[in-house]
Amino acid sequence: MSRYLEQTSCPRCPSSDAFTVYADGSGYCFSCGHFKAPLGRSNESMRKVLDKVLSSKPDAHNVQAKGIVVLPSDCNSYIPPEPMAWIKQYGITNDEIRKNHICYSPERQMLIFPFFDGEGNCIFWQGRYFPKRQPKVYSEGFSRTALVILPSQVQNETLCAVEDPVSAIKVSREVSTLCLFGSHLHMSTALYTSRSYKRLILWLDSDKSKEASKMQQRYSYLFKDGIHVVRTEHDPKVYTTEQIKQFLTN
Repeated sequence: MSRYLEQTSCPRCPSSDAFTVYADGSGYCFSCGHFKAPLGRSNESMRKVLDKVLSSKPDAHNVQAKGIVVLPSDCNSYIPPEPMAWIKQYGITNDEIRKNHICYSPERQMLIFPFFDGEGNCIFWQGRYFPKRQPKVYSEGFSRTALVILPSQVQNETLCAVEDPVSAIKVSREVSTLCLFGSHLHMSTALYTSRSYKRLILWLDSDKSKEASKMQQRYSYLFKDGIHVVRTEHDPKVYTTEQIKQFLTN
């Protein structure tokens, strides 16, 4: 599969950001289904390939072996008022919604946060139900093996680990951020990230303070500059960018 490049406007439908462009010149609109073949290939031949891919879902064995998952077939870029109001209350911008491919599934009534590898394959997604229900979220993929790091525009050697994707988006404005999709940092993840980052910041929920301290003691030796724990009353997503910056530097 070719490498993902960007989301842009579709040449066929009114969607402003549902057309996905790949490095081989191909493209696909997740809103209307418009497809552009790679350079040197006809639309007709590639449409047959695409239809086969979209109509088939990998079984559990293939998902586990390749780490690839499938988004709900009705996912689109239109987000209804209720989930849009929920994500906007945390200061997430339209540009961040587009860049992080946040979408909505009407059939499942989910606001979906998908995460892709370097080749454009979806390796993990987490959906939040609207209206709210229990459990609040549902995930597909393997969060332990799907290492989701949102790189920051600010160049540094620090990585911050948070629990949820919205917090990850906000914190990544200041520092590269690892989304744990929970509160546990696995040994394999700590070992892998320590090869690229000198310092790790653990920013978990206030009720996970003891767990954070244990992980700090367990994995600090892996990072050259150790592990720092941030303790706040609320999730990172609740705070402003300036407050997040202050918490990270204190």
